[in-house]
Amino acid sequence: MFNDLECADCNKYPDALNKQSTQAATPLRIGFLTERLLLGFGVDLVVDEQASRLAARGHDVTVFTTKTDALYQRTGYRVVTLPQALNTSLDPFSPHFAAPALAFLEQQPVDLWVIHSPPFYDWAQYLAAPAILWEHGTPDGHFFTGKLSRSVERMKQHRYHDIYGKLRPQDRIGAISDYIRKDLPPAVQHQAVTIHNGGDHYGAASADDVAAFRQKYGIPPAARSILWVGRIALEDDWQPYKGLQEMFAAADWLRRNHPEVKMVVVGKAEDAAKAALLERGIIPALNLPREEMPAAYRSADLYLNTSHWEGFNLALVEAQYQATPVLAYDIGAHPEVVAHLQSGVLVPEGGDMLAELDRLLSDDAALRELAAGALAHARRFNWDKNARELEQLALSIAPDPASTPVAAFRPARLPYRLWRYRNVADQLGWWFLARTGVKALFRKLS
Repeated sequence: MFNDLECADCNKYPDALNKQSTQAATPLRIGFLTERLLLGFGVDLVVDEQASRLAARGHDVTVFTTKTDALYQRTGYRVVTLPQALNTSLDPFSPHFAAPALAFLEQQPVDLWVIHSPPFYDWAQYLAAPAILWEHGTPDGHFFTGKLSRSVERMKQHRYHDIYGKLRPQDRIGAISDYIRKDLPPAVQHQAVTIHNGGDHYGAASADDVAAFRQKYGIPPAARSILWVGRIALEDDWQPYKGLQEMFAAADWLRRNHPEVKMVVVGKAEDAAKAALLERGIIPALNLPREEMPAAYRSADLYLNTSHWEGFNLALVEAQYQATPVLAYDIGAHPEVVAHLQSGVLVPEGGDMLAELDRLLSDDAALRELAAGALAHARRFNWDKNARELEQLALSIAPDPASTPVAAFRPARLPYRLWRYRNVADQLGWWFLARTGVKALFRKLS
């Protein structure tokens, strides 16, 4: 292992259970809107970190979502599951759900909304308080095929133009990288602010944690290892830009050229994926509990990322935080989160990543130097900084508590439903809308 560095400095940054508690000068009542709050999803982790740290800074924070699990019910903020609060089983993406949900949200004492995912972007114009719409980015449609390609492009264009084109003067867009902010329509870029994600949510792994992880997965203490993190979808891969097949090719190449190096894959997967990984000589560490993730990163000598599109790439920052250098393509936001030749190596897209992997595996001194640089570079990305910048943005647009609240525009049910139906048709096609309506009619008649 080449990243066995002293990590006392890591303690300068609190882990996910020890958040900064500096009190805000002007406490706000902040409501988050997000589709889900579940373990294993990047957006959900961002919501949890922002909400919990803003709560620790003295703000009154509530997350409104459509589904959650027990992990996110042990935090310093409230969680309201909208279908339960409304006592309905309606699809949260349906126009029928939006009208009662908006009426419910109108009654909530909220000074500012932070919106993180569909379907809630569409709701911003109907909320009385100012809103910050968080832009995590969407891959271009060319990464996909057929109907999915067209659907992705429609949804992106809908958000960029139909939604952001109707931003009110008091609203803002929070972009997770300069790459994402600069991709926004020019007309709304003046309302957008870049706020980078943090990477310190897991805390630093100890030497004992690393030793236990290696023993559990059969990695000899002195063996070098390469880590890849991502979802393993052998069929119906809905994130083809993540480079799963390139990871398989890298594993085959390692087995032929560096058989002494262990390839470890961490990610969410069905049981069938384990056999496919073992067949290629890959060590599967699938569906890891949260507490094992720091050791998974820190036990590796190099983190390999084969993605061809990323609006931020949280895993790159997570790896560097554990003093693990990274190898990735020079695309998207990667130049913002990786210091090329200091904390990792960025290969030009279309370049020979395997040649660079071969060079690094043959240069122990380079790996040691990159490991030290990774730990130093990762200090730029921490959730307390993220929360402070979000707080400053929120305070800059939140109304004066002494002022009279502005009444929300509540859409009439029929016009609002027609508007939502049109948006759904624009994004997914009229055939999808008609088929959904027929299914709903049969359910009602049965």
